[in-house]
Amino acid sequence: MDGNVILILICTIFASMIWIPWLWRYRLQPLLERKKLSRILKQHMRWGNIKETENFLNNLYKNINAKHVSNQECQVRGLSNQREFIYGEIQFLSFYKILDKVKPKQHEKFYDLGCGGGKAVFSAALFFELSQSIGIELLPGLCDVAHHQLKKAKQNTLLQPMLSRIQFINDNFLQYDFSDGDIIFINATALSDSIWSKLCAKLLKLKSGSRVIVTTKTISHRSFELVYQGRELMSWGMNSVNIYQLC
Repeated sequence: MDGNVILILICTIFASMIWIPWLWRYRLQPLLERKKLSRILKQHMRWGNIKETENFLNNLYKNINAKHVSNQECQVRGLSNQREFIYGEIQFLSFYKILDKVKPKQHEKFYDLGCGGGKAVFSAALFFELSQSIGIELLPGLCDVAHHQLKKAKQNTLLQPMLSRIQFINDNFLQYDFSDGDIIFINATALSDSIWSKLCAKLLKLKSGSRVIVTTKTISHRSFELVYQGRELMSWGMNSVNIYQLC
């Protein structure tokens, strides 16, 4: 066999080993999961409202690239090499499914620790009736994106009562007091062990009955009961999600 043909064959095989898993994880599997989610949620008694809310949120964030904003700000602040700032987002329908497992109540308060552009905060406020939906974000640029989206969303007068419950705070979640929270969401996938340990210590200050939704990482303290463990769709593909309740 000609040497060039062998080289092309080797390169093709090597490329396939890289691109086929990438194509499956970031394109095909998320597509199949979205179709599966839609099929399941169509049976839900609130499907009309759920779909309408998803459409609103998709349109709201249609031209927003929060990951780009995050990358730019990290470069300016010299944070590009810190894996804690790797950016990822929720998927709206998938996050509805996750939130539905914790059964949010009208009097309860939701926090997203490291809220980025604010998608999870909007989802909690618009998919469910809560007293407040609050995002804590360290990077000012991302907090500006979230505030801009809130201002834009309020142009819809019908949604203003729900949108009035949303708040975005530019702060470090390790320094902010979120102990009044009932539902806490933490995209912990990229957090270092040191930061995760400090955050877990703060979670112990939550009141009994509070629920904590965590991507990738686990809470091993005996005060937290694992109530759900599964794999759910995020912007970077399928990811483990653990839900705990404080005893």
